[in-house]
Amino acid sequence: MSQITGFPNGITSWGSPQLGVAGRLATGNVFFVGSASANAVDDGSHGATKDKPFNTMIFASTQCTANNGDIVLVLPGHTEELAAAASLSVAGVTFLGLGIGDTRPKFTISTLASSSLNIDAASIVIENMIFNAAVADVLIGIDVNAAHCAIRGCIFNEDADNENFLITIDGTGSQFLTVEDCQIFQPDASNTHAINIGNSSDFSVIRRNYLSGDWGTAAIAVSATNTLITIVGNTIFNIASDNDSCINCASGATGFVTDNRVSSAAAAAKITATTMGITENYAGVNSEDLSGILEPVAT
Repeated sequence: MSQITGFPNGITSWGSPQLGVAGRLATGNVFFVGSASANAVDDGSHGATKDKPFNTMIFASTQCTANNGDIVLVLPGHTEELAAAASLSVAGVTFLGLGIGDTRPKFTISTLASSSLNIDAASIVIENMIFNAAVADVLIGIDVNAAHCAIRGCIFNEDADNENFLITIDGTGSQFLTVEDCQIFQPDASNTHAINIGNSSDFSVIRRNYLSGDWGTAAIAVSATNTLITIVGNTIFNIASDNDSCINCASGATGFVTDNRVSSAAAAAKITATTMGITENYAGVNSEDLSGILEPVAT
C-alpha cells in the first residue's frame, strides 16, 4: 500500500487498526494524481506519494487492481484533457477529487465530439471533480456502461458558447447507477438530456442534483424497460419550452419520482411518469412570479 502519512506501519487505537483516506476506509492501494506537480510522471515509479504523483487519472486507473478497494486521489489543481474517448476499465476503484470550489480537479473534453469518459467496469466511483465541454456537441460527457457505479458531487460546465454536452451523463446498461449531489450547467439549445437512463439500467438512483440548462428531450429521461428507478430531491431549471422536458419517464418504467422541484418554459406538463409512483413534486413556469404547484396535478 502507498505511504500516505508519516506512519508507514499504520496506526492502531486500543489495538484496532485505523485505516482511512479522505474520511473513508481504505483497504487497497492508494495512488496520487496531480499534473500541477513538477514531478508528475505516468510510469511505475510514480503515483505512490503526493510528491511524485502520476500525471493523469487515466494512467492511474491502469495501475489499480480490480475489486481490491483501491483509491485514486486526484490532487487540487489537477487538469487533464480528454482529446479522445478514454476508458476507466478496472472494477471497484474510487477516483476521489480533492479540493474545494475551483481548485477541484478539472477534466476538459475537447477536439472530438466523440471524446467521452467511459466507465466500462463495475463499482467505479467518481467524486468531487469538474468536467468541461470544450468542443461543440459532445455526444456524451460520461458514458456509464457497467453496474453499481456512482457519480457524486461533480460539476459539468460548458467551456464557452456552443461547447456543450448533448447528453451529460448516459446510464444505458448501468444497473444500480447512482448520480447524486451533482451540478449540471448546459444552456446550449442543441442539448437533449442532462441524465439519460436508457435500457437495462434497473434500480438506478438520481438524487439531490441541480440541473440548469436547455434540454429539448428531458433533463432526466428514463426508458420504458427500467424497473425501480428512484428520482428524488432534484432541482431542475430547463430553458426549453417542450412539454415533459424536466422529468420524462416512458410508460412502462417503474419506481418513484418524489420531492423534485422543477421549472421550464413550457406552460403544460413538466413531469411525466405514468407508471411510476409520484409524490410531492412541484413545478413552476420560468419567469412567472408565481409559486409552483403539484406536478402532476393531485387527484
